[in-house]
Amino acid sequence: MKWSVDDVRARVEQYAGAYATHGVALVVFAALGVGLGFLRINNSTQTPDLVEKWAMPPIQRAEPITYPAEDFAAAFWAEQPRATKKKADAQPVKKVIPWLFVGTVDQGKTMRAVIALDTGKLQRLQVGDTLPDGATISSIASGQLTFERDGSARSIRLFAEKKAE
Repeated sequence: MKWSVDDVRARVEQYAGAYATHGVALVVFAALGVGLGFLRINNSTQTPDLVEKWAMPPIQRAEPITYPAEDFAAAFWAEQPRATKKKADAQPVKKVIPWLFVGTVDQGKTMRAVIALDTGKLQRLQVGDTLPDGATISSIASGQLTFERDGSARSIRLFAEKKAE
């Protein structure tokens, strides 16, 4: 029996109904995809050169900056500088702070403080740990670190409290 295009179309419409054109399109695109899959467009593809041609300049470490302790506290920890009596010829006391409070991490039941050391490394500490300058952490809250140094409690906030308007 010889099949014509009209016979095939009639049989497909008989079995597939309104979706016959979709089936034909699916078969055509599947055949096209398989055909293109076996076709090699370019046999001489270039392999990427994975050798780095760029070099980053070496990092130059800056000298540690020393701040007067009270100015440092006022600028970074939202504390008010304390009024002190200064002599006209006295030099301000410079103190190098070996760490900086940079954040808190909530690890389930435990809050941890994140500090940046003067070496550039980050360190996570919890209540009871000792800070690099010898102070002991007494409490950690979201955005706040409280520690004891020389028998007095001090508190550091990441952000200043909003003033009531």
